[in-house]
Amino acid sequence: MFAPAIGVPELSIILFNLVLVLGALGGVWYLLGRLRGAL
Repeated sequence: MFAPAIGVPELSIILFNLVLVLGALGGVWYLLGRLRGAL
């Protein structure tokens, strides 16, 4: 799945980016849910 050349720093950066993306998606989904409930 991962190439052996990928080290710990690269893996941590990838995981950090995934967390940021998931957090942003969760925030947008939460706001959409609030707006839909208010309408």
